[in-house]
Amino acid sequence: MVSKHLRDNANKNLLTDTYSFENFKEYNGLYVDKTEYLYKLISSGKRLYFFSRPRRFGKSLTLSTLKAIFQGKKELFKDLYIENQSYDWKKYPVIHIDMGSNSSSSPEHLEQSLLYKIQDIAEEYNIKLTRKFASDAFEELIRKLYDREGKTVILIDEYDKPILNNIELKNIDEFQKIMKGFYSVLKTCEAYERFVFITGVGKFLKVSIFSDLNNLNDISMSDDYAAMCGYTEKELEDNFKSKISAIAEREEIEYDVLLQKIKKWYDGYQFSIDGENVYNPVSFAKFLDNKGRFNNYWFETGSPSIVIKLMKTKNINIEEIVSKTYSEDVFTAYMPSRIAFIPMMYQTGYLTIKGTEKNRDQESTSYRLGFPNKEVEESFYRRLITSADDNEIGSSLAYDIRESIKQNDIDGMMSILKNFFAAIPYDIQIVCEKYYQSLFYAIFKTLGYSINAEAHTSNGRIDAVIENDENIYLFEFKLDKSEKVALDQIENKEYYLAYQNKGKKITLVGANFNSETRRLSEWVTKTC
Repeated sequence: MVSKHLRDNANKNLLTDTYSFENFKEYNGLYVDKTEYLYKLISSGKRLYFFSRPRRFGKSLTLSTLKAIFQGKKELFKDLYIENQSYDWKKYPVIHIDMGSNSSSSPEHLEQSLLYKIQDIAEEYNIKLTRKFASDAFEELIRKLYDREGKTVILIDEYDKPILNNIELKNIDEFQKIMKGFYSVLKTCEAYERFVFITGVGKFLKVSIFSDLNNLNDISMSDDYAAMCGYTEKELEDNFKSKISAIAEREEIEYDVLLQKIKKWYDGYQFSIDGENVYNPVSFAKFLDNKGRFNNYWFETGSPSIVIKLMKTKNINIEEIVSKTYSEDVFTAYMPSRIAFIPMMYQTGYLTIKGTEKNRDQESTSYRLGFPNKEVEESFYRRLITSADDNEIGSSLAYDIRESIKQNDIDGMMSILKNFFAAIPYDIQIVCEKYYQSLFYAIFKTLGYSINAEAHTSNGRIDAVIENDENIYLFEFKLDKSEKVALDQIENKEYYLAYQNKGKKITLVGANFNSETRRLSEWVTKTC
């Protein structure tokens, strides 16, 4: 039997930029019922939680919904799961701190901003604060609320935003010190707290949350809460079927075909070993709001420059990363001053769990990571290209590359790429093979070609393989050697043997980058 809540969703509004649960109710917004997870949280007997998800994934709406529950606003939860549960709807004082709005660029500004946030909340409760530092005022507010109204609920959204915003600064330790003092209040005032829920993107050591709060329940990788944010396949169809059907009818495409395309673009996030995959809720909502137009909506807000900078400065090739397995250490907290690339990629949402395997001891697990979906993969590679060329791949360049491949004119294509690499500003280039290989790979991924980097054969790995209906191109790149050395490697290791049974023309391409000129200097081709 379909619930009344689901039946009514066909007539509700899509609120793609609303993060307030009360606004969803006020403006007849389509709210996917997640209150079963929230009821489990607040009735478990545990009181202190941390929950990590990438940006634009529904964390703020989750906190807003918790706030309404703890404020006793039962009338807002009509026809939702929690309405019929044995919850007393007792009203608690709520301290709701949104760090996402913090844009402090100096430690002094951060300290002042935190103090203002606490003072604003105190005013809402008609409480006068006397202490002049943010952490002291935070503690004073909790104690005074407890004295007057009892135990307090504390909700902190994007706890790590002040760190992420300033992570490239030399004095990041000063920001970290301020946040450590502020969050240490949560431990000091533990006796006065009914419930604490903290969200964020990264997991940073030495900010008190992960170093001092020994009773913290990190549910970020819990199977029980894997789908608390984002939409499962069932939730997508239960809540949005009529809207998806309308797009399918307008575009004259079968419903199931459209659903599979949506899945390819916006599904694929897995946050625990056995948890369900989920769709990015904001990207999917924007897809519907834009009348079914597929686009990289996540790219607008999910592209921290630090990820690309780390990739270049640490000499990282993304294709190598997604071909390996990792221990659980990859998900642990790390120091802001020593940023780990793979944890940052996972926590910002560029990578997700793609599979697991038990190690030989049967007591530990290894993880395979990869891009969740087409939207994120394209977003990443476009961001990599724009980091090298502000004009990205212009329409003329894209057309010329496609025409060259269509005509099997590899010399023409390589000449176009030579001009592209020559246009990259000298001061942002990284002189290493992996940097150039990654840019080459990114170009063809964003143009929609089937390209396999670091392709495995029985005799080694090929730098790149591009395949279309008629041709297969095998590329090997060198730095400060020669195009002939690159070609000889393909031939000597017989990389082409793995592709000879496909009935397509095979072209070998050896290329060399010159570190002095920082350009694609020479190349040679050969058919076999």
